[in-house]
Amino acid sequence: MSFGAWSPPQGSGGGGGSTPTLADVLASGNTSGGNHIVLAAGDEVQGQSAAAGSNASGSDATLRGGAGDGTGDGGFVLLYGGSPGASGTGGGIDLLAADGAASGGDVTIICGSGTGTNASGGSVDIRAGAGTGTQAGGGVSLAAGANASGTGSPGNVTIAAGNGNATQAGGYVQLTAGDSATAGMAGTIRLNSGVSGRVISDTLTADVDDYSPAGIDRATMVRIDGGASVRTITGIARVAYTELADARLLIANVGTFKGLKLTHEDASSVAENRFALPDGLPYTINPGATVELRYDSVSQRWRVLG
Repeated sequence: MSFGAWSPPQGSGGGGGSTPTLADVLASGNTSGGNHIVLAAGDEVQGQSAAAGSNASGSDATLRGGAGDGTGDGGFVLLYGGSPGASGTGGGIDLLAADGAASGGDVTIICGSGTGTNASGGSVDIRAGAGTGTQAGGGVSLAAGANASGTGSPGNVTIAAGNGNATQAGGYVQLTAGDSATAGMAGTIRLNSGVSGRVISDTLTADVDDYSPAGIDRATMVRIDGGASVRTITGIARVAYTELADARLLIANVGTFKGLKLTHEDASSVAENRFALPDGLPYTINPGATVELRYDSVSQRWRVLG
């Protein structure tokens, strides 16, 4: 490790032949010289590791910009990948949390909140680089972790806009496809459900209350074959949709003989699982037909869309 533009501060103990520490460099105040640290191959900046056998935690390592005073701004922390040669690839920046026997480490990015009477919160900007010539622009991927070896659930990806106060609307989530060039077509927005577990099939051999077939907790469509008789469904178990406020669900009658009948406010199912149907009448899904339901979280009822 080598240090540039450094001189030992008074009382630091630095002298001929001494090796400056990171604290020495940052404390030297020699900003006109552009203090910097050069890491040679294999060098690292890290917190103190715990002693072997101590069962203690390692110490944290913090990179922090300098504090401003009065009306001055705080300093930035900038992470730059290295510049490439004439035909090379630019250096990247990796933020990697360590694996752990108890759980993997987290990577957390939190912007500062405004603390004045009229101050904005900080923004998060994740932006891929533009391509040139025949090369594509960089992509942005947000992927939750899977669980391929155990019984635990896969991770979720949550994108949430900010809540409004008493006089303001909540923030919105905007998905914008790319504009096209003169000869091209505009981009599209694709919402893809999982490869499996989203469309489920079921066969009914009797009427059913509080309907909750296997897999409905992640389903967006249920294909039902009622066989040779009309099957009545008095409600769909809301417990399966606790993670999805105002969830939507397609019910398809894939049978060839009889309809599926949904009943209005039927006490055979618990209140929160019932249907609130148009005109208070039963709703029949004929063979080959599909109906879309939406859960009304205010009245706690399933309603027919359209």
